[in-house]
Amino acid sequence: MKAPARSPTLNKKSCKCINRRLKLLKYPLQKDINMALIIAVGLLLSIILLYCVYSKWKFQHWTRKGVPQLNPRLFFGDTLPLVRGQALKDFHLGLYQKFKSTGAKCVGIYNAHMPELVPIDIILLKDIMVKDYSYFSSHGVFYHEKNVLTSHLFNIEGQSWKERRTKLTPVFTSETLRKYPTVPVIPRRCTKDYQIKNTNTVIDKGTRLYIPVIGVHLDPEYYPDPERFDPERFSPENKAKRPDIAWMPFGEGPRQCLGMRFGLLQSKVALASLLPTFRFTINKAMKPPYIADAGTLVYMFKQDVLLDATRIN
Repeated sequence: MKAPARSPTLNKKSCKCINRRLKLLKYPLQKDINMALIIAVGLLLSIILLYCVYSKWKFQHWTRKGVPQLNPRLFFGDTLPLVRGQALKDFHLGLYQKFKSTGAKCVGIYNAHMPELVPIDIILLKDIMVKDYSYFSSHGVFYHEKNVLTSHLFNIEGQSWKERRTKLTPVFTSETLRKYPTVPVIPRRCTKDYQIKNTNTVIDKGTRLYIPVIGVHLDPEYYPDPERFDPERFSPENKAKRPDIAWMPFGEGPRQCLGMRFGLLQSKVALASLLPTFRFTINKAMKPPYIADAGTLVYMFKQDVLLDATRIN
């Protein structure tokens, strides 16, 4: 009976030869990996450099047009305060007050890399909202004609908007909201190139604008002691002392909100129902300052509004 065949064994000389060959194979592989890493890092640095150069050029858009602007940051533009939790109302009020004091007609801002414009001069605001409305007829808000949630009167444009407004306008009556407008800013989008009067500044087609409603409403030039609640501001004598455009809680011009008149009727019905029976006072837990909620686009307080109701005998 034959003994089983023994597996061949490698002698020391064979092992050294194999190890030497493995090392020779390892060096080119390591060299290829290192080269790939160098190329990847080089590409990444090139992309970052190109992005920085592009951002610097993009962030000079308003400067090239002779319009004052803020100091935009990489990636965020001028929206970093909003990302950090500042309320939209506080951002635009501060922006309006800062540049109104310099005499600027408008100020350029950046939403990431997108250049946007905030008009400040009251005459320019009237031109945009009323006189030159055809240049700014769009709100610049996304909508789809077949989506009932987005294709409402605020969003839609063109002939569809004209037809719906013609049918609904007679239904509504007027409303007053100065100190607490529903929205602190109203969006607009330039539909064709527009040159600001008496300047060389051209607003390019497609540029988004923000009408600073809260800034105008709290401007002491038009409303002395603007934080004080004073219904007498809207007496015929006082209204005649300021531009009509200085009051626009529902916008102005052809795209003025249709709900403004319904709001007046609704408020009158509520007051007529409650005031003959109750006297209302602010609850002691409500202490100023009343902080705007940064988590919403509409203007509302962060805390609940507490009122004490006392029945009138």
